[in-house]
Amino acid sequence: MRYFKEDAKGVTDMCKVVEELALEIAEEEIGKNRKESALKLIGTGKLTLEEVADSISLPIDEVKALVNGA
Repeated sequence: MRYFKEDAKGVTDMCKVVEELALEIAEEEIGKNRKESALKLIGTGKLTLEEVADSISLPIDEVKALVNGA
């Protein structure tokens, strides 16, 4: 623990790990929000699946998987 708290390289290494973890968590949350938005748009019945995919930047395969309950 001392290495990560007191050594300059240790602090830098720990900062990189924490930054990577934060980015990973943020990407997961963005993905969840996009999928929730896609389901809401699909539920309105006003857009095609392709339009839903384009509007929220999700691959069409993921939108189709949402429709099929995957």
